[in-house]
Amino acid sequence: MHLRAVNVLSVASISKSLGERVLFQNLSFGLDQGQKLGLLGRNGCGKTTLLRMVAGMDSPDQGEVRINKQIRVAYLEQDPLLGVQGAVMDAILHYDRPQSRWLREYYDLTDREHLGDEDVERMNRLHQVMEEQGLWEYQREFNRLLGELEIPDLKQDLTTLSGGQRKRVALAALMVADADLILLDEPTNHLDLHTIEWLENRLKNQKTTLLLVTHDRYFLESVCNGMYELEQGKLYYHQGNYASFLENKETREQIETADAHKAKAWLRKELEWMRRQPKARGTKSKARIDQFYKVQDKVSNRQVTGKLELDGAGRPLGGKILEISYLRKSYGDRHLIRDFTYNFVKGDRVGIIGRNGLGKSTLLNLITGQLRPDGGEVEKGEQTVFGYYKQENLAYKPGQTVLDRVREVTDHIKLSTGREISAADYLNRFLFPPKQQHD
Repeated sequence: MHLRAVNVLSVASISKSLGERVLFQNLSFGLDQGQKLGLLGRNGCGKTTLLRMVAGMDSPDQGEVRINKQIRVAYLEQDPLLGVQGAVMDAILHYDRPQSRWLREYYDLTDREHLGDEDVERMNRLHQVMEEQGLWEYQREFNRLLGELEIPDLKQDLTTLSGGQRKRVALAALMVADADLILLDEPTNHLDLHTIEWLENRLKNQKTTLLLVTHDRYFLESVCNGMYELEQGKLYYHQGNYASFLENKETREQIETADAHKAKAWLRKELEWMRRQPKARGTKSKARIDQFYKVQDKVSNRQVTGKLELDGAGRPLGGKILEISYLRKSYGDRHLIRDFTYNFVKGDRVGIIGRNGLGKSTLLNLITGQLRPDGGEVEKGEQTVFGYYKQENLAYKPGQTVLDRVREVTDHIKLSTGREISAADYLNRFLFPPKQQHD
């Protein structure tokens, strides 16, 4: 006897456009209890939009997203808590659950230096409730979670945290929510290896339903038991791990390519026929002509997968590249960087690794002059120009397009061949077609 799987999520015939750009049309899929699925696709194809719809943070233009009423949903964004003010405890315990409310009150009272008569009465009542509801074990699990994610101070201001620390706080909130359906958007971004491995093991062993977006193939291979691929507005399902998905995808693309070649050959023959028989267009062969345009639309809508091209001529460099001497930076009693000294020479490619919150981004901000050191010097050569790709997204002015943003830096880019191309042509090489450049 086979037990029927419990449906958690049903998405029926949804469509979504951003301006004139169609992300997907008539998309339907579902999730059953216990499925842990990766949502794959190229940048900009609509993965995050799809997750936000399931989370109830966005709406489809058409169609419906249905979630079982008994299901609790938790969503982890790509850049959680960015710009959010408040204490760490508020962020972790923000889900509206009785356990969270009791725990918040417990920590609020225990953090006070002096308790008045009303506070003592509240504390006694709280102890009784926690005893009756079995919340002491919940509190011990909560403290264990904080220890595993290295969150020592529940009163710390969120705005003082690094990207990795904010991600860990958001993960703690996700686990406290005890959700039935977890939605993750790039969960490994900003995390150190230790925390990634912790999250991987936690999700593998957790009895929950999962839909995640990530470009981390090892994470997909370890956690997921199935894949959805969003490509050209269509959704393909694959049962199995990431390695077998890649094999099936290659086979599918080979078949599609062969079909496209056959269709193009047929179109060429039909086009010749249409040119030879102009009088037939309005009489006997209307069905044949309609079929021609139908196939033509299908072939033209099959996008050719572009290849990202990175090319630049570089800049002439002088004898001095970058010299760092006895650099120091502290926040209160916390010393992040002490007497760091390094002399960069031409051709250096240096990686900075370490646990979240140890000062990696701080060091980059010091080097690039975006943060003042407590001591020491950073001297760059006269020909040295910094290019800084930060964790946080670029800030855009209202109404500013992608092309406008690039033109703030330069209108023309010199390639390694010596040829100059426009900013628009350069964006094409980064897979931004003309229409997207002006969105």
